[in-house]
Amino acid sequence: MLLGCDSQKALAALFREADPDTDFDIARSYKWMQGRATPRSAKLYEEWAGLLDVGRPGGWLAACDLATFVATLEARHGEAASGLRSAAGLLPDTPALREPRTFLPGRFVLYGMAQSPYYEARLIRGDLHVASGGEGDTGHPTRMRERFAGMQAAWSGVIEAHPQGLSGELRSESGAFGPCYLALITPTLPGSLLAGVAVGFVSLQPGAQRPYAARIAAVRAPAAAGEALAEGNRYLEAEPEVEQDLRDLGLPVEQSPGFAADLARWLRQPVASDRPMAPSEVTALVSAADRIWLATL
Repeated sequence: MLLGCDSQKALAALFREADPDTDFDIARSYKWMQGRATPRSAKLYEEWAGLLDVGRPGGWLAACDLATFVATLEARHGEAASGLRSAAGLLPDTPALREPRTFLPGRFVLYGMAQSPYYEARLIRGDLHVASGGEGDTGHPTRMRERFAGMQAAWSGVIEAHPQGLSGELRSESGAFGPCYLALITPTLPGSLLAGVAVGFVSLQPGAQRPYAARIAAVRAPAAAGEALAEGNRYLEAEPEVEQDLRDLGLPVEQSPGFAADLARWLRQPVASDRPMAPSEVTALVSAADRIWLATL
């Protein structure tokens, strides 16, 4: 479905196109698709991982369960993978259906300072999807999207938790842009706000791309926001637009008056190498975001 194939022959043609010496065997593939047998070739799993652009090695693909596989593709490909869950006969992947191993997964509206010289002093609004990792995984499949120059750009990768915080490298899905590295302060339950630093390259500027480091903040969005998350990605002219944006997503910002303005002021502060960011800097913002998020439950 994700690859747009309507037959085993069409699927075999994709494997041959990617690697003329493929290990894909069309006769055996009928048993594979019916669940009566599994491929034994490690090379074939590597080929599968490459075709699906799963962001994981072939060994992971061979070992993961169906639910984890579908959740990873949803995080990696977004709308393009939206029909896989129902086609596989899986229930919707919602926190209410099972006890989560972590509270982190969810969808967030992402704010940061615009780095392009064409939009100097403006904020840029994107969206972030942090998915559940599979059993034994050390991180969470993550996808970030932004909209600029009339196009939508997406980066994906894995965010890992460690004693110092959350971090991970997200790579451009199209290959047209440089990678982005996220370093986030460890969130506390219920994970209403992820705050930290993004390091990457300016995508929209004259001449060669230059590196940047800037503060970012991701505010958890209700499930009902749906595709409004991606549709609302844009540059913001001023702080009041942040508050209206949160309202439009269904977040009751009146529970924490001044939150949007405080968040914007925090984002505008530069990243200083001689003064590392401390968790205490975002405590008030987290408290305000928690009150907003808990009012949605």
